[in-house]
Amino acid sequence: MTSPRLFKWLALTAVVDWLLGRTLTRSAIFMPKAPPVLLAYEGMNVLAQLALTASALLAHAGLLWLSWWLYQRSYRLLPTLLLILTSLNLFSLFQALPVGMTLAYQVIALWAVVELARQAAKATTGWLQGLTWALPAGALAAGKLHQAVASLPGVLPIAAQPQLSNALFSAGEALVVASGLVFGWAFARQVPHRWIWPVASIPPLVFSLLYLAAPAMAGVLSIWSVGLTLYLPWPLYALSLWACTAAILASVRRGHAAGLAIPLLMAAGYAPQLSTHFAFGLIALWLLRLGFGPDSLATTRQTEARSALRRCLQASPQQPASQQHQLARVRESAYNLRPK
Repeated sequence: MTSPRLFKWLALTAVVDWLLGRTLTRSAIFMPKAPPVLLAYEGMNVLAQLALTASALLAHAGLLWLSWWLYQRSYRLLPTLLLILTSLNLFSLFQALPVGMTLAYQVIALWAVVELARQAAKATTGWLQGLTWALPAGALAAGKLHQAVASLPGVLPIAAQPQLSNALFSAGEALVVASGLVFGWAFARQVPHRWIWPVASIPPLVFSLLYLAAPAMAGVLSIWSVGLTLYLPWPLYALSLWACTAAILASVRRGHAAGLAIPLLMAAGYAPQLSTHFAFGLIALWLLRLGFGPDSLATTRQTEARSALRRCLQASPQQPASQQHQLARVRESAYNLRPK
């Protein structure tokens, strides 16, 4: 089983929306704008709006597809929760949700994260694989709990709990940083391509230089871009970004589902305010789960390569030159897809 093509387009449009709409255009606010720069700025805004619209449509289509995929495999609770979330998202396009329904949405969203994590635990074969979905799931859950606690006083006759809300937010941010480090250890630790780690060092180098030059601006851009406050020592964020970027490059090179999941998590940001960005996180958790076990992308491609190799070996000895060429290509494909 492989993920549909829409998840690849979703990851692409989500990253474009994140980099252009929430990072580059907002960082350009601090720049003086000559007419050519202003024209480029307006063009980036238009492209970011188109990417946001496309990613929203693809995210909800992805949730509907995921609900159908789960239902076909005899899951009932999780697809029901995803359908409820999708319905509330569509309803909110025409009318703002009341405070009580907003709290109910947060609870259902948190329930969906817990159920996704529970299903992922069934496919886990080791502690490292478990951490690859447990840490981002914990960060997503902490962000939702932070938002739910903040909305409680508007629904129930209780006082606001800013200490609890802030503690949940801080704990979730720490889980985000830990997730990046675990991604690098799990997906890029033993890659045979030496270029991956040097290339992956470019984003953390840019972040480090910006932080050292203007820490206040780096903090503001970080909140705008991914929702992180940078309350931890900045080298931890740089190391996490380095490991996370290396994990993306290695996963894309190997055809692993994490090559789509990690960019979606980064595009979603921490404690996302938009339902579309939260949908990115849900789909990313499912893709991380899909990276292991019999349904994994890598396992499926390895099985296909072995089947093709077996057919070549069993074929009749006719046209030996073309068959030898085909056999060599299949063997090379099976070698490249072997477990690392």
